[in-house]
Amino acid sequence: MKKHLVPLSIAMLAVSPLLAREAAAASIIPDRPSLSTGPEVLDAGIFQLEAGSRFTGGAMSSAGFEVTQRFGVIPGWEFRMTTPVTVASSTTASSVSLGAKTQFLEGYLLSLGALGSVEFSPQGSSPQAAFLATLGLPAGYALTVNAGPVWSASGLDWTGAALLGYDSGNLWQAFGEVARYQDPASKGTGWGADAGLQVLVTEDVIWDVAVLRGLSPEVPDWAVTSGFSLRWGD
Repeated sequence: MKKHLVPLSIAMLAVSPLLAREAAAASIIPDRPSLSTGPEVLDAGIFQLEAGSRFTGGAMSSAGFEVTQRFGVIPGWEFRMTTPVTVASSTTASSVSLGAKTQFLEGYLLSLGALGSVEFSPQGSSPQAAFLATLGLPAGYALTVNAGPVWSASGLDWTGAALLGYDSGNLWQAFGEVARYQDPASKGTGWGADAGLQVLVTEDVIWDVAVLRGLSPEVPDWAVTSGFSLRWGD
């Protein structure tokens, strides 16, 4: 009997890291509060709501909130709608962004995807596209990179981000990031650096907080964001 237990024990040790990874992957994975977007998509039949508030300071002080609804429709694809609202002094600005994300490679070390969206506002429509990639690193770290063009009334520009994330493997994840992005308050495209924390409340609920520092005049001097993400479906 003991002779049979030895190969069984070896097999369990070999697959236990894979089982642990599957368990971690079963937890909710939101796109907020970072400026970049990971390539992971929702499974078909899953609905995810990501909402939070944002406060900015300095020369572009404002407050606002953003709600993103994500729908897993078919394997490898999700559709999404984002509604940001910004209040600066006595002015309120809002828009609606409709988009789709696809993941065409899902691997233990490398995942690849793409995101396309169109933002509709009183100033007109602004299409945007991005290539998404995540590279798994040792000791719970991962590197996520985004890059792509954005079209607006002022012409063609580009956005991009590089994020280093750390997964504790338990209840929290942290990240640091540098990005060139389109700020929802100023509508300008500029550079910023941010760091944040995500805390898993349940397998389907996560709380987040992040602090951003503007690195160019087109974005606020600083910003603080916080919110929740919730998942429903089988």
